[in-house]
Amino acid sequence: MHLIVVEHEAAASVGRLAPHLVEHRVTTVRPANGDPFPVVADRDDAGGEADNQVDGVIVLGGSMGAYEEFAHPWLIDEKCWIAQVVGAQVPLLGICLGSQLLADATGGRAYRAEGRLEAGVLNLHLTDAGQVDPVVAKAGPRVFAVHGDTFELPPDATLMARTDDYQQAFRIGSALGVQFHPETDAGTAIDWAQSLVGPVLDRAGVTQSEFATQLRDAEDELASAAHNLFAAWLDGVDRRITTPG
Repeated sequence: MHLIVVEHEAAASVGRLAPHLVEHRVTTVRPANGDPFPVVADRDDAGGEADNQVDGVIVLGGSMGAYEEFAHPWLIDEKCWIAQVVGAQVPLLGICLGSQLLADATGGRAYRAEGRLEAGVLNLHLTDAGQVDPVVAKAGPRVFAVHGDTFELPPDATLMARTDDYQQAFRIGSALGVQFHPETDAGTAIDWAQSLVGPVLDRAGVTQSEFATQLRDAEDELASAAHNLFAAWLDGVDRRITTPG
């Protein structure tokens, strides 16, 4: 499979996704560095044999807001490209910022969250649709989330999961957005708390010590669920390639 990984900053990398990608051809696009987005086409239209055929897309997180086009002009092109990916029915997995960009690109809205934020290990509540979804159902009963922004669902989206306070997963067409961070291990998250997401912890009312303890205690549980989720998503991409029509 040929997968496109969109990385917005070095600190928000593929993490736990890495072992799932080694058997596939991966092109990493760093839009902040000026990397161009590849052309995408519906496999049924393109025939699926071209060397540059895109089989799946993973859009990672980042500390910028999906609405901060003035500070990060490349966000405009990225959201247009995400809309093209969904329009071409290419599977896309958007994580945290990636989910917000997906919402913004398909008729929803990403915006700065008001009030208490989320930071740490949280209980995940699946909707009826999420309980039967082949990917979201693998997310596990708890997830790691840390975010200062949230989103309104696009008109044609289906909510798959939420925590007590925020929407956490949705599907729209070929795309799945998850607000939580299955790719991020405890060590990386704790590093974030000392730099990228320190203000989020403050607004969430969570100390760095509490944050670190939660993540270390849940590491094995979260890692197992993350690997199940990624395997299920990639299996869906593979089945789309190998199933005629």
